[in-house]
Amino acid sequence: QTAAGVAVGTGEGLLLLHQVQPAGKRLMDIQSLLNGAPDFVGSLLGHD
Repeated sequence: QTAAGVAVGTGEGLLLLHQVQPAGKRLMDIQSLLNGAPDFVGSLLGHD
């Protein structure tokens, strides 16, 4: 997590997220997401 966003590791490097749109929700800045989902940082995306 940086002041500019959250870095997500990919197979080809890093993707810096500034805004996200979770399924069924509105577009939001990354800080709004983190306020509602503090466990997002460090999680594995795309897995149940």
